[in-house]
Amino acid sequence: MKIIKTPLNLIISFLLIFVFLSFAIINILSNRLLDKKYMLDKLEEIEFYEQISREVKIGFEDYIYQSGLPEDTINDLYTINDIRNDVNSIINNIYDGEEITLSDEKIKSNLREKINLFVQKENRKLDAEEENNITKFENLIANSYKSNVKVSNSLIKTARETLQKANVVYEKIKNIPLIVRNIISYFISNYKWKKKDKCINIYRNFCIISRNSFKVI
Repeated sequence: MKIIKTPLNLIISFLLIFVFLSFAIINILSNRLLDKKYMLDKLEEIEFYEQISREVKIGFEDYIYQSGLPEDTINDLYTINDIRNDVNSIINNIYDGEEITLSDEKIKSNLREKINLFVQKENRKLDAEEENNITKFENLIANSYKSNVKVSNSLIKTARETLQKANVVYEKIKNIPLIVRNIISYFISNYKWKKKDKCINIYRNFCIISRNSFKVI
């Protein structure tokens, strides 16, 4: 029995390490990367939408100074909830393939309404060139919003493809820890060696720790 004791211990030790690493990988995939709710909660936690709002405002300010319009023209064109919906729309596209919808047209409409009120207040009538300049300004503001809220289409595609590959990996390995644990249980149940009871206790404690740390199985 002494001849097989050391190899058997090594095998069980290796399998325990393998199980633990498998738990860790599966936990990261299922409870982090593949969990859309976790990602959305993280965005709220780090105040991501507020950060985007600040970037959008800075972008708007760069254009309003060049337009000759009052500074308050760019106020209240959007809300934090608009940004949240737009960012979440991109997340939904990555995770679920849903169509991306943004608030750029709404912003253009709000901007046009404010400009019209300003023109009426000034009791002016716009000529064709001024109308054309206003249209350009609206497009600049809308594009500035989109550039701050939405990443490039290529990055979105890459993220979606990466997520799909991660999901394939998860489906292939999610049952590995259970299979390996059954193998370890077989060795413990069918072979006798010194300090076997101690090994069983270690294994049981390991399983408890694994379940508590990585709640995926």
